[in-house]
Amino acid sequence: MTPTSTPQPVALPIDPVMAAIRPTLHSLLAQITQSVGHKQNHRVMFVSPEHGDGTSTLATTTALTLVRQLRREVTLIEANIYSPAIAAYLDLPASPGLLEYADGLVDAENVVRSCRVRGLRVLTAGDCRTPEEGELGSDNLRSLISQAAKQQQFTVIDAPPLLEHPEACLLLDDVDEVLLVVRAGSTHASAAKEAVKILEEAGVSASGVFLNRFQADLPFGMKASR
Repeated sequence: MTPTSTPQPVALPIDPVMAAIRPTLHSLLAQITQSVGHKQNHRVMFVSPEHGDGTSTLATTTALTLVRQLRREVTLIEANIYSPAIAAYLDLPASPGLLEYADGLVDAENVVRSCRVRGLRVLTAGDCRTPEEGELGSDNLRSLISQAAKQQQFTVIDAPPLLEHPEACLLLDDVDEVLLVVRAGSTHASAAKEAVKILEEAGVSASGVFLNRFQADLPFGMKASR
């Protein structure tokens, strides 16, 4: 009898980055799984003080790790409509997404999509137009994100940077855990302190602060994450 081989993961543009930040991902998984307990749905939001700190990278790689290693079903939500990157990371069409939903071009049943990774569903930012400042705070988009965050065992949300888009705080009602991301050699201490203050004033404490040390150029011509 020929032994059954374990299926190999589908190759994605983000995979070389995952290999480079594996120790950080192990720490993130330990943090998240410790927080879950017996809940049937756990919603984690990644947020940073400023653009370029790496939340899109860490949110995407964490979602993939939960699916591939822990065999969990995950919804990945790209709430950072102002600087989208996740579609490129996962080799997905950028639309339909949140912006298409906001313009009535797609309904709620069809905007959260499957991807090449079994067990992972994705709600991208969309690309039909330039988002309006503060648009993420609209009741329409917040309601969609809230609904999408209840569909799978885990939900990972990539939020826009707090200091540039304070409406990101409006998403806090729909999450169980907030992880703050800062970039080594880039994020100013004053910006990090201000982000912590914003969260505390919203009645939330970050359950973890993760130092993103990844600095190498991203593969396949991808732009650097937020």
